[in-house]
Amino acid sequence: QNKFVALLMQEARRHCHLDDQDEIHDAGNNKTNNHHLRYGEEVVRISEHSSSSNNSNSYNNIGNHPSPLITIHTSQGQSYHTRYLLAADGVNSFTRKQFGIPMMGEDSMQNLINVHFRTNGTLSELLMRRSSSSPTNHHNQAMLHFVYNSHLVGAFVCHDGNKGEWVLQIPFFPPFQTMENDFDAGKVRDMIWAGLVGDVLHPETNTTRNMEDSNFNFEILSIRPWTMSSLVAQRYLNESKNMILVGDAAHAFPPAGGFGMNTGLQDAHNIAWRLALLLNREKRNEVSHLTLEHGKDMPDPRNETIEPSSSSSRSAPTTSFSNAILSKYDQERKPIATQNAALSVRNYQRTLRIAKACYLDAQHPQLLISMLNSLPMNMLPLETRQDMFRKLVSVAMMPLGSLVSSPKSGGMQSGRHSFHADHIEKNVMSILKSGGSLPLVFPRYELGFSYNPNRNVTTSERSDAAATNNDEIGGDTAGYFPRLKVGHRMPHVSVEVLAFSSAAGKDGVAVLETLNHCQTASNSDLEDANTDDRPIHISLSDISSQLRRAHSCPSPVFTLIAFGPALTSSLTLIGEAVDCVMKKWNVPLMLVSVLPARPDDVYEHQNKVRSSTDDDSRNGRESRGFNVLYTVDTEKALLQLLHDVEPALAHNTKEQMQQKQNDSKAVNALIMVRPDGHIANISWIDEREGVEKIVSKQIERVMEQGFQNALGGDILLED
Repeated sequence: QNKFVALLMQEARRHCHLDDQDEIHDAGNNKTNNHHLRYGEEVVRISEHSSSSNNSNSYNNIGNHPSPLITIHTSQGQSYHTRYLLAADGVNSFTRKQFGIPMMGEDSMQNLINVHFRTNGTLSELLMRRSSSSPTNHHNQAMLHFVYNSHLVGAFVCHDGNKGEWVLQIPFFPPFQTMENDFDAGKVRDMIWAGLVGDVLHPETNTTRNMEDSNFNFEILSIRPWTMSSLVAQRYLNESKNMILVGDAAHAFPPAGGFGMNTGLQDAHNIAWRLALLLNREKRNEVSHLTLEHGKDMPDPRNETIEPSSSSSRSAPTTSFSNAILSKYDQERKPIATQNAALSVRNYQRTLRIAKACYLDAQHPQLLISMLNSLPMNMLPLETRQDMFRKLVSVAMMPLGSLVSSPKSGGMQSGRHSFHADHIEKNVMSILKSGGSLPLVFPRYELGFSYNPNRNVTTSERSDAAATNNDEIGGDTAGYFPRLKVGHRMPHVSVEVLAFSSAAGKDGVAVLETLNHCQTASNSDLEDANTDDRPIHISLSDISSQLRRAHSCPSPVFTLIAFGPALTSSLTLIGEAVDCVMKKWNVPLMLVSVLPARPDDVYEHQNKVRSSTDDDSRNGRESRGFNVLYTVDTEKALLQLLHDVEPALAHNTKEQMQQKQNDSKAVNALIMVRPDGHIANISWIDEREGVEKIVSKQIERVMEQGFQNALGGDILLED
């Protein structure tokens, strides 16, 4: 956490500095900066009010936004007005409590002491040698170390072995243990020594540890108690849909598996593109209204990806759109948090298996506490019961002394295994060999998590449940299997770039990330891409974010991938359908054409692209922001994924389906990808209907459904 805060501060300062260079000007041509960084300033009060209660002077300095609905008051006497508040203020979130949102789940699974310490260079080198999995590479040390001996039961987490950064987690049982009497600096220091080196410092020479030896030392940086819990907020938004919970403010997990911070980062990613899309959309609407009212010139299409909607095709009402797109954040992220909370609890239970193998049951301290709090024991003074608790815990840990590597103890290194130590070793090895310990990689949850747009549909739930049961082979640690399915991440598919038809032109175009030794390709490179001696490959897994950067687009973009001969030969008609849907939703969308096979003459294909782009420009289509990236599925990876999930149409016989799998020309599909890389919609095209019918009926329907899946199904667009 201490390192993460520093990284966040560095990024925040960097962004504030960039914003200072591009200060916003209001109508009076006065410089204003609406970005503030406040560190060490506590929020003491939050007030929510309707826009009707504000006077006209409370309007935002950026255009004609509605007046602020939330006011934040700080410990420094400052007040900040905002339309949207992201609450990322931790598990004890002041903001969440102010809005009366409860946490659901188990709020006290285990109390622990968190000790942050740093070892010096000599001790760090020793520890790295002892924990390394390689006899020659001492920098490949283990990250988690569970220690069970007569002086300490705890878990060491190695944050950075090279710099000696460690954290020790120790079980804590208040009120029968206290910070003052059981975890002062001296006692904690002894626990760290007992956990790191036991009774000997050099196991090779059995040299006795010298606590005063300055060559081996460490510094305790902090000692803090905390409570492990498994909680998820009842909802992620307030009733007004302008306060959004993010990270630990929305959920708290046991640390086993490392899902707390990862889930929080996913939250931030999901809400960031939604807010960016919403605010940029509102900005375009404002420009459109000003244009219609005052007759001002339209913005340069190179600066705006799509043209603001005209009066004949007005976009969705702001309130309806904003409520839907932000509510979708709650609908998508809360189930993921609930899923990860359950997984983290299972992981915590896995860590207790080793303790049980050492004859330490996590329930025993709780039973002891329950006994000490019950009649007649609770009639004794607390100090007396605390002493009883400490002595009983010490007695329970005494048998672990047989595991100490010391000749004096009769332990394992003396060559004389005690029966107790031998039995514990067999128990532990049985768990490890069977894979029952704590795993560190969970591909199914880390890469395979998905957003189901039909979560509330009973038939869909049954279908997904059946699919999930089939996937459960391998349990929590099962591998990630890429799939083309709505809500899942777009799989990593490498495609070869043929050409890039860009309405934005060369000005302001950044780069696409190629797969050629981490190189990048500019728009000028892509226009003449993929001669035989200079192929360019990119991945479709994050195609939306790549295209956004390539076009320097201020708003997140959706991407429509057209695969198959019937579609790639009809891009002009598809482009018109894309343009129509973009105007209706006022949301940027770009087009990627994926050919099933490489053209015989790449140069001829590139010339056709240039000719098509010139024709589009003369016809005014370029002003619509019509952009096409032309690629080819050279490795047949996308084709294989489409075959894996292609539905068996009623009119297809078994022989016809087999023929379709053998013939790439028979596959035509549309895949709509969200700004965050998840699939918004996917549809297979039956080319027997004819291209004209495809464009007029199916293409627009695929995009409409994709926007509803990603942005909210309750959005009502005006006529």
